[in-house]
Amino acid sequence: MKEIHPKILGSFLEFYKNVYSLNLKTRWNDVPHMSAFASQDELEKVGNFESVAGHIWGCQLLSLVIKKTNPSLKKVIDFEDVSDLLTVHDIGEAIRGDISLTSRASSNFDMDKDGEREDYVKIIKDLPEKLQNGLLDLFDEFEGESNEEMKLEVLFARWVDSLQGNLTGQIFGNNLPENSEIIEKVMRIRSVVRSRQLVEGLLRKSEKSGDDHSKAAFEAEMISKENIEMVKELGIQVDFSDLGF
Repeated sequence: MKEIHPKILGSFLEFYKNVYSLNLKTRWNDVPHMSAFASQDELEKVGNFESVAGHIWGCQLLSLVIKKTNPSLKKVIDFEDVSDLLTVHDIGEAIRGDISLTSRASSNFDMDKDGEREDYVKIIKDLPEKLQNGLLDLFDEFEGESNEEMKLEVLFARWVDSLQGNLTGQIFGNNLPENSEIIEKVMRIRSVVRSRQLVEGLLRKSEKSGDDHSKAAFEAEMISKENIEMVKELGIQVDFSDLGF
């Protein structure tokens, strides 16, 4: 009998859309000594946006939902390590900001990663040396070259990072079908590749550690396939069959 995996992203998407308005809600409204902050009224004139901190929080939320709904992934992944990786992975963007995947896909995909690391070092320089080293290790793990020795937690964190970006684009994106070509290119070189890397990493581990990792690979693959189907349902023309999706 074919194993069935419950679809979770569809229900998560509506929840995520509702709760992600937190990214657009200000604090300290009408507090005189905090008037340097934008008020809610001022912010609403700008329109929708996603802050880097909002992205990080969105990753943490998605990771939590996956942990709570996928027992095998919960069993084989150290979610405390994942949380550490997700919390700090984009801290370097506090200085220069985010460079979108679309911009990077049209030029050098790894453009300015050295600059982001330099900014990361600047930001953490006043912390105790041991803590600095620990945080820098997390950054280097997350941004490291993919290989068969990469920890499952790093593969999982990178997958969640990409998946969160896909879901945010699905909720707030406009003219999506007309931009199918660039969307497919970005997904192909980032989220779909990371999905495949996680699945294959779990399967390699299953050869030594048994059935739990094999079941976790199935869960990750089904979530990835569900997301691709959700993209297609929006009229976006994508095809990743050559990558097993």
